[in-house]
Order: sequence, then structure tokens, then C-alpha cells
Amino acid sequence: MTFWSRWAAAVTGHPLAFGLVALALLVRLIVPVFSLRLGQEDVGATPEATTERQAFDLMAARYGPGYNGPLVTAVELSPPAHPSKACEDKYNQAKANQADLERKQKELTAEANSLKAQQASLEQQEAELQAQERQLQQQQAQIGRQRVALEAAIRANLRAQAALTARVARDRVRVRLLERVAPRVCRVAPPTPACERAKDALAAAQATLAADQQALAAKKAQLASLKRQAAALAREAAQLPGQAAALARKEAQLARRAAALAPQARALAAQAAALQRQANALSAQAAALRRQADELRGQGASLQRQADALQAQADSLATPVGVQLVSPPSINKAGDASTFTVIPTTRPSGPC
Repeated sequence: MTFWSRWAAAVTGHPLAFGLVALALLVRLIVPVFSLRLGQEDVGATPEATTERQAFDLMAARYGPGYNGPLVTAVELSPPAHPSKACEDKYNQAKANQADLERKQKELTAEANSLKAQQASLEQQEAELQAQERQLQQQQAQIGRQRVALEAAIRANLRAQAALTARVARDRVRVRLLERVAPRVCRVAPPTPACERAKDALAAAQATLAADQQALAAKKAQLASLKRQAAALAREAAQLPGQAAALARKEAQLARRAAALAPQARALAAQAAALQRQANALSAQAAALRRQADELRGQGASLQRQADALQAQADSLATPVGVQLVSPPSINKAGDASTFTVIPTTRPSGPC
């Protein structure tokens, strides 16, 4: 008899005992089924060294484990939700008015900046004219001082010339006299000291006459130079009134330009005030539109029922255990569908 024949005879001969032993072995194998977790695997199963796992843990720690697996819910709306046509028309008109107001404000700002630039240019030109006037006054004062100094120098030169002319006349008389006396003295007693003294006196008189004549010529040349300087100062002084008249004309032009800019400034101020009134009117219109929208929302029973239904759905999603957050609904342009997001309190691989 083989081993399997003996084993089969033993099992069939003692079925209860072998059944209990088999049951004991199977129970040990069934125990893990009671701790089995059903669900898909998430990023939390990856190694902690990876960036995906680190981002997963950071989101769970800062916001909650459910943010790693948000649930998107879609709802069909019937009838579709539509805003009021009158409210839309008024809103579009208010937006158009606001855009027009902003455009006008930009244009007004550009004109104001241009006016400020022109005013700054006028002020700079006026400052330059004032500097030129001060320079012209300084030139006039300097010319006056130079003229006074030249007149004094001319008078002193004329006095010196008169004195030198008198001295030259006296020197000439003395030289003529000595020229007559010296030959006579030397003919009478040539070897005597009187002759030598007469010759020395004649030479000294001639030298004095030459020096005085040279000094007189220098004074005459100086007088001619002083007269040329005086003539140049006179020409320069004659040009100053023309320069002053030109500056006066420029000042008059600047004054006329400033007077022309003043109405523009007043007009810009009036435009700014008008735009401010328009802005206030648009604000009042916007407030009226908001009040009408509130009234329309209060009167729209269908929209209110849809909102109540959406709120009930959101409440039903928010109240159960395991829901952390329900986002506000987002309605499409057609108004026939809405979506919102549900954030659970557990991770995607958490137990159901």
C-alpha cells in the first residue's frame, strides 16, 4: 500500500478530526481579509525621498489630506439659469459709460500734462529773460563806470598835455636862449669854465625839451586811445536800448502766451469738474443697478429655487462625515449646468 493510499484511508476513517484541523489552518489564512483596505493607491505610497511624496505630505499637512484627491461634482440645471435682460442692458450701458469716462479722463490728463509743460516752458523762458535783463543792467552799470573812468582819464590827460605844452614852450625858449649865449661865451674865452657850463646847460635844456616832447606825444597817443575806447563804449551803450526793447517784446509775447493759456486751464478745470459729476452720476447709476439687481434677485423665484436646490445639494455634501469643504457652484454661460468641488477629510487611498 502506498503513502497516499494510507493517507486517504486515514482521512476517510476520521473525517471530523481532519475537518477540524483543516478549518484551523484555513482560519489563519482568512484573518488578513478582515484588515483588507479596498481603494486605489495614491502618491503616499511612493518613497519619502521623492519630490512627489514630499509635495503630497506638504499639501496634507498644510491644507488637509483631502486636498490631494478633490472630487468634482456636476449638476444639470432645469430650467437654465439666465440673468435679466434689462439688468444686462443697464450693466452694459454702465460699462460703456465707464469706459467713455476713463477715456475722457485720460485725454484730460494728457491735456493737463501738456498745459503744465507749456507753463513750465514759459516760466523757464521768463527766468531766462529776467537773467538777461539783470545782465543788461549790469552791462549798463559797467559801461557807465567805464565811461566815468574814461572821462576822468581824458580830463587828466588834457591837463597833463597842457602842462607839458607849457613846459615844452619854456624849454624851447630856454634852448633858443642858450643857443645864442653859448657861442658868444665860447668865442670870448674858449678855454674858460664858463664856456663848458654854457655848453652843459644847453645840452641839459635840449635833453629836457626832447623828454618833454616825448612825454607830450605819449599823452597825445594815450588821449587818442581813450577817445577810441569812449567811442566803442558809446556804440555799445547805443546798442543797449535795442536789446532792452527786444527783451521787452519777448516779455510781452510771454505775457500774451500766459494769458492764452489761462482760458485753457479754466476750460480743463471745467472739464474735470464735469467728468467728476459724470463719475458721481455713474456711481449713483451703479448703486441703482445694484438695487435693481437685488430686487430682481428677490423677484426671480425660479433662480431662487435653483439656488435653494444647489444650496441643498451643497449642504447634503457638506454635512456628511468625511467632507471638509464644498466650493461655491460655477454655472456655465448657457445656465444649464453647474459644477462644484468637494474636498474630503481623508486621502485618496483612505478606507471607504
